[in-house]
Amino acid sequence: MLRSKKRVLSFCKLILFLLFFLGCASSASREKAPSASDYVAKRIEPTKGEDFFIASQLILSSRFQYEIARTEETSQELYLETSWKNRYPFEDEIASGVVQARSRIILRARPSYIGPADPAAQLYNLDFHAENEVLLESKDEWLRLPMSKMLRQYFDRIVGDLKTEVQNRRFRP
Repeated sequence: MLRSKKRVLSFCKLILFLLFFLGCASSASREKAPSASDYVAKRIEPTKGEDFFIASQLILSSRFQYEIARTEETSQELYLETSWKNRYPFEDEIASGVVQARSRIILRARPSYIGPADPAAQLYNLDFHAENEVLLESKDEWLRLPMSKMLRQYFDRIVGDLKTEVQNRRFRP
């Protein structure tokens, strides 16, 4: 009798584990995974809301000449999206037949925790997402192809500059 109770208990534990595991897997699959044509950097640096917009404008607009197309601020998220920026193709893109290229950047900052009643003290986790489209010499429509190594390095520089600017703003007196 005792042996059958242990088996039933073990079986129930197994079922619960499988349900938990499958539940986690299905919820994770609902999030859209970035493709090879996207550049994603998660949780770049904690930032305050005001610093998010100031640093984003400074780095994206002033330093890299992206035009800010849209910003939104809700209790759930700070959002910034640039317009598509036409740019010269990188050498490794040209070698692949790219004749024109354009990119845009989307920044999202979500609360890292529910902070004090003062919204100015709230910290946000900053996520960076870049998209790229190209024209090939043999096509007349914009395509989303896997990003080249040089393009990824370009976005690495933008993320690095953004991270540095946010850090500098956070530690200013």
